Amino acid sequence: MLDKQGSTLGEIQGLRLDMKSYMNQRFERIETDLAELKASMRGRGII
Repeated sequence: MLDKQGSTLGEIQGLRLDMKSYMNQRFERIETDLAELKASMRGRGII
């Protein structure tokens, strides 16, 4: 039973690391897109 719990814990920790990496990539992409959008809006005098 303890072995199974350890295996499950390892899988959960691996999933958290994968999700963290994925979310960091997504946030970076969103921030880049937002910066480009703001620059474009400033260039057109909207903001």
